[in-house]
Amino acid sequence: MDHHDEKFAPETVDEQIELHLQQLPIASHTSLDTRMLKDLQQIAEQDVQRIAQVRARLARYALENGEKRKPIDLREYQAETAPPLHSGFQPRKRKAPGARRRLVTVLTGLVAVLLLASMLTVFARVKPQQEQTHPKIQHQTSTVVAKPVLHGSNAFLLDADMGTVLVDVNGHARVSVAHFTKYMVAITALENADPNQMITIDQASLDAVPKGLSTAQLVAGDQIPLHDLLNGLLLPSGNDAAGVIARAVGGDPQNFVAMMNEEARQLQLNDTHFNSPYAISSADNYTSAADLASMMRYGMQLEVFSEDITGTIWTLQASAYNHAYVWENVNLPQVNEPGVESGHDKEIGYHAIFTPQSNGHLLIGVEINAPSPEALNADVSTILRSVKP
Repeated sequence: MDHHDEKFAPETVDEQIELHLQQLPIASHTSLDTRMLKDLQQIAEQDVQRIAQVRARLARYALENGEKRKPIDLREYQAETAPPLHSGFQPRKRKAPGARRRLVTVLTGLVAVLLLASMLTVFARVKPQQEQTHPKIQHQTSTVVAKPVLHGSNAFLLDADMGTVLVDVNGHARVSVAHFTKYMVAITALENADPNQMITIDQASLDAVPKGLSTAQLVAGDQIPLHDLLNGLLLPSGNDAAGVIARAVGGDPQNFVAMMNEEARQLQLNDTHFNSPYAISSADNYTSAADLASMMRYGMQLEVFSEDITGTIWTLQASAYNHAYVWENVNLPQVNEPGVESGHDKEIGYHAIFTPQSNGHLLIGVEINAPSPEALNADVSTILRSVKP
């Protein structure tokens, strides 16, 4: 055999494996897996060519020495000695079949390891995304929870950034959800529909609004994008908007109420239950100051919700699709702290949801059932003073 046979000699197989592994390029897991498979295929093709060349040389050698025999079948390496080509000539023993198989095993093992590493990398990247697709409230309690003396019956203060409870005065006592229902209507709608979805104001929903409740004065037949309609829900506490949204998103109001309760369950609002999308009072329509704070904390992570509740007035110009609307949120002038709302309801008295900043952190506070606007404002100030250093 000439010098080309050195590459084919079984003694050099281990060296060829090492050389091949050293020459592998550094690439991404995916491209490296593909290149390894291509290299393995190329090695097999080169082996076939080398075997054919060796067979031809052996055949020529036999003819030149006067023997008429078929070339040796080199498709398998065998441990036993091959028959002599002529008297006095004995070919070298070939190594056991493990040489080539070791090459295949090594390369196959490398491919398997790289594929596993790639899968683990992808899984590590995808899993956090799956866990973050619907982030829920993580209830953490600070080491010191203030319990100031207040005029109102229920109060709660939450650090929205850290998730820690700062003030808790009967925070988990159940109270009528009243017009706070609108916040869960908005959250549920945004979680299940496109904010740009056009919603038609249907007469059936307008007729279904219980008498005496506040409305956004919607006109049947108008077509309004959901993100605009949410302003009609949140700013004037529009119960007609709540009914229209419930039917458009849930198919019918009761199905939408089931969606609201499921949302409350996922948010771990254990003191909250709804039986209507409207701001009505009933025994099974309730919440708590603590749940309201947590509900608002989650809602403010939704861009449209956060934008809508922090506004005070929203104007929707007349168009070919809708009449003109102006919706306004009128807060109590006596409450000085910035917030989402302050007002009065016969079921929960004077109340406020306030959102001040403290040391760079967003706080969300709730006060319920104060006897007067002045008492409500005093309570809000007391709550905030109780957590300042």
